[in-house]
Amino acid sequence: MVSIITNIYEIDAQSHLTDQEICAISFALTFKELNGGWDKNQILPVLAFTYMVPNHGRILQATYDGTKVSIQHSEIWDFEAQSPATRELFLRYYLSEIVETRVPNR
Repeated sequence: MVSIITNIYEIDAQSHLTDQEICAISFALTFKELNGGWDKNQILPVLAFTYMVPNHGRILQATYDGTKVSIQHSEIWDFEAQSPATRELFLRYYLSEIVETRVPNR
């Protein structure tokens, strides 16, 4: 799990992932792979939370299956304008557990 705190305004990240997000996910995947304990038949998962100024955030899920990195991301959420459900969504993801990490037979 990775938390990314940036000084980037949410308006600058609406149409793309930020450099900080890509670097943090790449670092997390590289760290997991280099520190052993990774079976080549496993998927390396990364759950990342980006917090942006003034009071925004998004959730990213990345996986590496040995050949490619896939990144999915939520929309950017405004913590002030949204209902408490936004904070609850972030909390549910933050407290979640990995379900399955085995690569399906290819």
